Amino acid sequence: MKLKGSMTVFAALSMLLVASFLFALLEGARVQGLNVCADLISEVGINSVFAEYQRPFWEDYHLLFLDGAYGGKHFSVEKINSVLCQRISENLEWKESSGVSMYHLSLQNAEILEYQLAADGEGSVFLECVASYMKNHLTREAAEEIYKKYRDCEAVEQSDKGEYSVEEADLAIKEQKKAQEQEAEEAVEEDASETEESGGDLSLDSQAVEEEPQQNPLEIVLKLKENAVLGMVAGDVSSLSEKGIDLQESMLKRDLEKGNQTAAKGINWYERILVSEYLEKYFSNYRNPKEKSALSYELEYLLCGEDTDKSNLEGVINRLLWLREIANVTYIVKDRTKLNEAGILAELLAGFTGNPLIIKVVQCGIVAAWAYVESLLDVRALLRGDKIALIKNHTQWTTDTEHLVEALGNDAKAKNCENGLAYEDYLKQFLFAMETKKLAYRMMDIIEQSARTIPGYEQIRMDHMVCGFSCSVEYQAAPLFGSLSIIGRGLPERLQFQKTKSFHYLE
Repeated sequence: MKLKGSMTVFAALSMLLVASFLFALLEGARVQGLNVCADLISEVGINSVFAEYQRPFWEDYHLLFLDGAYGGKHFSVEKINSVLCQRISENLEWKESSGVSMYHLSLQNAEILEYQLAADGEGSVFLECVASYMKNHLTREAAEEIYKKYRDCEAVEQSDKGEYSVEEADLAIKEQKKAQEQEAEEAVEEDASETEESGGDLSLDSQAVEEEPQQNPLEIVLKLKENAVLGMVAGDVSSLSEKGIDLQESMLKRDLEKGNQTAAKGINWYERILVSEYLEKYFSNYRNPKEKSALSYELEYLLCGEDTDKSNLEGVINRLLWLREIANVTYIVKDRTKLNEAGILAELLAGFTGNPLIIKVVQCGIVAAWAYVESLLDVRALLRGDKIALIKNHTQWTTDTEHLVEALGNDAKAKNCENGLAYEDYLKQFLFAMETKKLAYRMMDIIEQSARTIPGYEQIRMDHMVCGFSCSVEYQAAPLFGSLSIIGRGLPERLQFQKTKSFHYLE
């Protein structure tokens, strides 16, 4: 049996309006879904680009960078942009292939707006990356304690030996002896009768010379300074690393690629401490050399910037010797017993002048000579793994003025100071005081040169390394439910979606 039904015009119009309203609601919900989808796909796309970081940098130095040259010689924003478009398109294709979807989007354009490179801000961006990684390994409270020690060392190094000079003391004695000899000769020429008397004076001078100490600290140190310091403290020079690099391509000498995103120059004291601790953890030095690296003594290169390990080590040794000499002079001057001992020795060496000022100059020279010999032993001890206090006390002192030559024999070294600073500690203190730009660029030199020894990374450059960028991505989608609704017939033929996204390895 067939049933008949009827609908009034009013009911039909009412249902049409209800359906149109429902379709409009559905289209509005779909637009919101498309907007969320565009946001997620953009996020995944930019993350996919930055997931292609340089593995050697992460494995060896725990730093994340994207190569803006993609293994080539030249940095290219267009290449990065192309990869970004490709990654977003791949994600869109995967979404479409996963089944029926009401959220069909098509990529219209993707453009990188601003980007930041590791070398930007005169290397400050790179150092911020290093500090960011180390913040999880060193608290601010611990950094404050380290900072106090660094300031103490910096104060000592910035002070000067001033009047404490071996050369000036030796010159003063020689000039006084020469002046007395000239006076004696003039007296002989004026009166022959005074020749005998002058001879008596000469015999007294000879007696004075005989009363001089068997070891003249001034002469000993002057002879020591004629020798190569490296051999005196490091021992067998032939066993040192022979590695070297070409400095013509160093970061400080070549033209660098620059990003278009503003970067601040310089870092604060806390970040400098974090960088110093990072260097001890991931960079090699004389005490802990690295074989699979462009240079075995990396920290020494950071400080000196020479092209060979041997030259860099020699530069560090000279700086250590200078610091230890200043510190040892400071201790002797404060130790009344040692200062009096130097004064007695000065009387024996310069008493013949009868001039208190000359004797004082010689006393200062003896203090400097004594401190120098002690410093040689200090550096020897540091290179062999011992610790040396910044300013020693009586029990930590090693040498005496009567046995300076013997003190340097038989491969001797200074006493170990349990609460002192190790070789690496002194290096970190020197590095803390370095200019930010020079430190950052030399760190990048080491990372770059070492990476180039790995197959496939021969052309890598640190000024091509991208730390982060912002981009604009545009999508289109066709209306779906809106075309079925009389309410939505005023909608555009294509829906437009624009997303601005940014990513930085520090975030």
